Amino acid sequence: MESKGRVALYKEAWSCFKAHPIFGVGYDYKYETGGLYWFHSTVLECLGKFGIIGALPTFYLIIKRYIDGFKSRSAVSYFLMLGTLGFEMYAMIDVHFFFPVNMITLALLAFIFERIKKDKDNLKISAK
Repeated sequence: MESKGRVALYKEAWSCFKAHPIFGVGYDYKYETGGLYWFHSTVLECLGKFGIIGALPTFYLIIKRYIDGFKSRSAVSYFLMLGTLGFEMYAMIDVHFFFPVNMITLALLAFIFERIKKDKDNLKISAK
């Protein structure tokens, strides 16, 4: 089975994390090679480049999105979470998580979940 070089990138990311666990190697790691250098895994990208200090808030944002989605208790939220889960599963083997358009989309999903939850809470209050 051929890995197309990703296994080597994953190992490099883990080595970067082990060498710099607190702050990582930085987003500009190997920038002099011609642009951004990607490890092709969201988790390893966060750990390798941001270290624990940067990875924990990123992971919190990912987890918080699902918490808010479940709290909204809406069929729309559940379907949106399924789509988001597919997006994030793919982000485990590619880097599209960090592209601006995708970050904006994820932020919009968080706002949608929050709005659905708020609307449901307002309906409960007005029904009393």
